[in-house]
Amino acid sequence: MRAPSVVAMWKEWCGLEEFEGVPIEGGIDALEKQGGTKWRSGYIGAMQKRFSKRKMIITAISNAKSVRGDDTIEKTISALEEDYKNAANESNLVEIYLVKKYGYHEKKKRKTKNPAT
Repeated sequence: MRAPSVVAMWKEWCGLEEFEGVPIEGGIDALEKQGGTKWRSGYIGAMQKRFSKRKMIITAISNAKSVRGDDTIEKTISALEEDYKNAANESNLVEIYLVKKYGYHEKKKRKTKNPAT
């Protein structure tokens, strides 16, 4: 399910305004801080994937604030909002497209096996 906006994703993740106290005080971010990704195990695979993608987007928004040098997260979000709306017409994976386009996500390093000695 595509989020209607960058603002909506941020509010949902942080538990702000209409998402206050949902699912707990502090939103999904609070769940992540309490137990990492363990809380997701109660959801079906599609929902787990949705939360994983959202976390990547939230991380990207936070990173974008630093990269852009914005003084507030609201400024960063509003700058990304226009691109989000424009990209929504071009891609079904609009959230991931924006994250990759701006290079604000951090790629995880590949795990390598230790050579046997």
